[in-house]
Amino acid sequence: MDVVSLVNCEAFTTKDGSIIRELLSHRNSSIRNQSLAEATIGPGIKTEAHFHKASEEIYYIIAGSGVMCFEDEVRRVGEGDAISIPPGMVHWIHNDGTIELKLLCCCAPAYEHDDTFMVDDSEIFSIAKAGAASSLSEPINAYAKHVSTPQSVGDLIDAYERCAMELSQAVEGLTVDELKARPIPGKWSTLEVVCHLADTDIYFTDRIERTLALDNPLLMGVDERPYPDKLQFQEQSIEEELELMTILRRRTARILRRQPDEAWERTGVHSSSGVVTLRDLVAKAIGHVHHHLPFIAEKKAAILASRVEPKSSKPQHEYRATIEWKNPGPDFVAGKYSREHRWSFDGGISFAASPSPHVVPSPWSVEAAVDPEEALVAAASSCHMLTFLWLASKKGFVVDSYMDNAAGIMTKNQQRVAWVSQITLQPKINWSSANQPDQATIDELHHLAHSQCFIAQSIKSRIVIA
Repeated sequence: MDVVSLVNCEAFTTKDGSIIRELLSHRNSSIRNQSLAEATIGPGIKTEAHFHKASEEIYYIIAGSGVMCFEDEVRRVGEGDAISIPPGMVHWIHNDGTIELKLLCCCAPAYEHDDTFMVDDSEIFSIAKAGAASSLSEPINAYAKHVSTPQSVGDLIDAYERCAMELSQAVEGLTVDELKARPIPGKWSTLEVVCHLADTDIYFTDRIERTLALDNPLLMGVDERPYPDKLQFQEQSIEEELELMTILRRRTARILRRQPDEAWERTGVHSSSGVVTLRDLVAKAIGHVHHHLPFIAEKKAAILASRVEPKSSKPQHEYRATIEWKNPGPDFVAGKYSREHRWSFDGGISFAASPSPHVVPSPWSVEAAVDPEEALVAAASSCHMLTFLWLASKKGFVVDSYMDNAAGIMTKNQQRVAWVSQITLQPKINWSSANQPDQATIDELHHLAHSQCFIAQSIKSRIVIA
């Protein structure tokens, strides 16, 4: 008998872009004819269309929800659903929720990279136009209509603008040579993918603006294939491409936030997709980035795996804290014990910490001590402030004082687990009398501070500035 713990399974990224921890297969057990793995797909991520020639699969969803797409069917799936995938069936899954989608995947025979065959968009449309027995054109249209975009307009715009930051994070840490490398034979380099995304964002921006400004404008499709060579994507600057996309999305998001509700039902006529609404166009712009992020992750994983690190290499930045608690009495099993403990940091500061009385009632918590939730709020506010001050100084503005009454909100996620879902920053800033920024400039500084704040980029809570 073989017993394998998930915590001891090393994660790897499959060709379709999901993160896999293989529990049992011929590689680590006496099992010979199948494999069992846990797959994780992050929020907003769509795995790439693919099929297996030899293996049949069973998906069993254990957390989250999403849209499961086959050659001829689109289904919403969620926790507790089991899905059968015969060999040769093109499929992919989209996590359109706000939490990780986790599923168990059983393959027979066992999963192999070499048995995974990718199908990109151009191949799907080629198959459809060639009149394959199972046409893929209708499922793609059904998928586009079925995928749930964020429910509120505000969330939709936030997701649209956030894509530029997600792209920047995806390529972070790669050298110029690594950005130009093609670790996956026959596929674009990471730089070419980024250039493609920035380039097509010009068309997305134009389609959104034309749909807002004109009545049922014609929105032309684009054949993207000649662009990388003709426009020499490999010779472009990654910084300029990311900046272009950031500016386009920020500007368009600002325009979208000022639109009345009825504007989201305005329509244009796409040369190949037909009638589309403004909401469709914004959702497509979000999906286009999320479509390519797994490809970038695949290239980055291959590049990082090929690096030869010095034996003495250490993390560039390491932050340490010592958390210490001691049992003060005999009633631990009964839950009657103090949760007060101490946080100590490398500079020598040490202070009392405790869960919030909202979480653990007195006397087992200490209201005067710092609780982890308010520490998270303070960290987000502090990091935003420090980034804001630095940016203001670079712009030539002098800040006399900065005070923020930050507040966090605790809600429950889809699994009914409590989390700090939103942090609201309410900064009050006093400027030097000379060279004061106007409100538009202040808003821009806050936007930049949020996008560059280490803590904001490290947590999934929504951070808003009131």
